Amino acid sequence: MIGIKVAGPLEPVAEVLEAYDEVDYVVITAGTFDLLVEVVCEDDEHLLDIISRRIRTIDGVIATETFMYLGLRKQTYTWGALRLSGPLREPWRGTAWSSHAEGL
Repeated sequence: MIGIKVAGPLEPVAEVLEAYDEVDYVVITAGTFDLLVEVVCEDDEHLLDIISRRIRTIDGVIATETFMYLGLRKQTYTWGALRLSGPLREPWRGTAWSSHAEGL
């Protein structure tokens, strides 16, 4: 994972990153970094090449920080695919909003 700070518009930088084969995803964020990019590299040399010769040379990139995954404890890809129910997922149930929300 690479956090990237950008000066100026984010979209042109994101578009360049999207074209890299090594990039799994690009996220525009709010917070310390403007973009988060997950890259998959063959080895440390490959990572160094991507960071120093490719990402840091993109017009608008002003800083990067690399986060190395030491272990993956959980990974879920169910965004929007699963509609959960129950009091923790539907805090409106039993309120004035319930008849409106149940129609969603």
